[in-house]
Amino acid sequence: MRMLAVKQMNILRQSWIRSRNYGFQKADHPEGNILTGRALKQKVAERKSLIHHTLFAFDGLSSALRQWNAHAFLVDVDGTIIESVGHRDFERRAAQVQLQNGANWSEQQRGTNAIGTALIEKKPVSVFGRQHYLAVNGFLSCVAAPLFSPEGEFMGVIDISAPRDMMPGMALQLVMMTVEAVQNRILYEDARRKNLLMVEELEHAGRMHGVALISLDADRRIVRANGQAQRLLGRHCLGQPLSRPDLFRLESVYDNTAKQWSFVGSNSKNDRGRALSESLFEFKDIYGSCRSIERAVALGRRAAAVDLPVLLHGESGTGKELLAQSIHSYGSRGPFVAVNCSAIPESLIESELFGYVPHAFTGASKQGSRGKFVAAHQGTLFLDEIGDMPLRAQAALLRVLQEKCVYPVGAVKPIPVDVRIIAATHRNLPAEIEAGRFRSDLYYRLKVISIELPPLRERSDLEVIARMMLIRMEYPETDLSAEVLRALHAYSWPGNLRELHNVLSQAAFLAEGGPICTEHLCIECREESAEALSLQQSDARAIIRAIQLADGNIKKAAQILGIGRTTLYRKMKLYNLQGESADGAVS
Repeated sequence: MRMLAVKQMNILRQSWIRSRNYGFQKADHPEGNILTGRALKQKVAERKSLIHHTLFAFDGLSSALRQWNAHAFLVDVDGTIIESVGHRDFERRAAQVQLQNGANWSEQQRGTNAIGTALIEKKPVSVFGRQHYLAVNGFLSCVAAPLFSPEGEFMGVIDISAPRDMMPGMALQLVMMTVEAVQNRILYEDARRKNLLMVEELEHAGRMHGVALISLDADRRIVRANGQAQRLLGRHCLGQPLSRPDLFRLESVYDNTAKQWSFVGSNSKNDRGRALSESLFEFKDIYGSCRSIERAVALGRRAAAVDLPVLLHGESGTGKELLAQSIHSYGSRGPFVAVNCSAIPESLIESELFGYVPHAFTGASKQGSRGKFVAAHQGTLFLDEIGDMPLRAQAALLRVLQEKCVYPVGAVKPIPVDVRIIAATHRNLPAEIEAGRFRSDLYYRLKVISIELPPLRERSDLEVIARMMLIRMEYPETDLSAEVLRALHAYSWPGNLRELHNVLSQAAFLAEGGPICTEHLCIECREESAEALSLQQSDARAIIRAIQLADGNIKKAAQILGIGRTTLYRKMKLYNLQGESADGAVS
C-alpha cells in the first residue's frame, strides 16, 4: 500500500541521519557565505531563461503567498537561492536565518530542510516546524519540488516557505503544479527553437488542461516529455523507444535546418480515456484550503487505508469522482470501474452491474457480459448517483454486498467478487428512505464511512481554487482583476467546480494572455434584489438563463452550466421548468 506520509517520514529520517553525519548540532546557528554583487549576477545570468519562466509561474502564486504570508524561491542545483518573490513581513523574518537570495540551503550547509533535502532526493519534500534538523529553523514550514529539463536534466528546485502555522496542507500540491508549469514553458520554448512543432499547434497544446507532450527523434526515441507524459510513460522514458504509441497522436516534422525527420506527439482528453487506469486522479489533484475540503481529503486518506464502503455526498460538480479516484489510487487496489446509476435504463441496470450469460435475454450478446462487478474484481467499483438506482436493483446490490458474489442474469452459479464500493449521490438519502425510494438497509451498508463535499458557494477558498485552476490550464501568468474576483464570489455556481473550470477556460482563452476582466466571464453577475433568493430560486434562475443563452438547446445549456445533460433534465423536472422538444429546443 502506497502511503505518502510514510514515504515523507522515511525521507526526513534519512535526512536527519545525514545531518548528524555532517556534524551539525541541533542548537547550531550556521552563518554561510551569501553571494552578492558580481558573483550572484553571474549565477543569475547563467540561468536567465529558467528565471524568466519561473517568474511567470510565480505570478500565479501571488494571491496564495499573500494569504499564507509566504515566499517562493527558485534554487539552483548547488542549493543557492537565485530568485524569490513573496510577502515582505516573512522576508524580514526569513532573512534572520539567511533564507534569501544568494544564500546556500543545501543540506550540507543547513541540515534537514525542504530545499536541501529535495536537492538530494530529487523528489517533492515537505518539512514542517521541528522537522527541520536545526532548531533555529523551527519557525518555518517549507515545501519543495525538483525541476527537470525536457531531456531529464536536473535544474534545481522550487520552494514555498511560510511561518509554521500558516502553511496549508495543499501547499506541496501547489509547488508541484508550479514546477510542472515551469517545465511545460521550457518544453514549449525548446520546441519552438528546434522547429519541432508549428507555433499554432504548440500554442493550442499549451492551453490544454493536463495535455501530455512528447518529442521523438528519427528513430522514434523520446527526447523530450513534459510532466504529464512522464506520468503516463514513467520518469525514465527519456531516451527510450515510445512504449505506448496508442496513447499519443503522432505527427512527423521535417527540420530543414538539420535535414532530418522527427516526430511529435500529444495526448488529448479523448486519448486519455484509453489510459484511464494509468492516469487516475490522486489526492494531490484536489486543491483548496478551506477546512471543509481539507477535512474531506483527510478522511479520504484514512478511508483509503481500509476496504470499508465509502459514501460521498455533494452536489453535481463538487468533485465526487475525483475524490473516489483519489481514494482508490492511494490504496493501490486493482482496477477502478465507474458506473453512473442514473444513466442506465431500469431494465438494463442489473445486467450492466452483474453481467449476463450468452443469450440470457432478447438482444443479449452471444458472448455474454461479465458486468461491472466482475470487471472491478480486486479493485474499486464507483457507483455514482446511487440515489437514482431503482429499488429492484438496490435489493440485488444489497445481496452482492452481503454475500460477496454476483449472479449474472440467466446464470445458475454465483461468481465470487472482491470489490471495494465507493458510492456517491447528490440526494438526501434519509429523505429518500422516508419517501420509500431508497432502502434503509442498503443505506447503512454503504454509509460505513461518509464524506461530505461542500458546494463551491460555501467554500472560503474560491480565489485560491481559481488561480490553481489557471496554473493547471497552463495560464500561470493570467491575472484576475478585483472586479472579476467580486463577480466570482457573487455567483451561486450551480455547476460548482466543473462550471468554474469551464468559465475560467473560456475567460483565459478570450483574454489572450492578458488579465481576465468581467467581459470575459460567461456568468450571470447582476445584482440581486434586497430579498435574498433561496437556493432553489438561484438554481432555477441560472438554468433559465443558460437555456436562454443556448437558444433553447439543452445540450449547450448543460455545457454552459458545467453539468451533465441528465442532471440538467433532473433539475428542470424538480423546478417544474419547461421540457425539451424532439429537436433539442425548449418547448
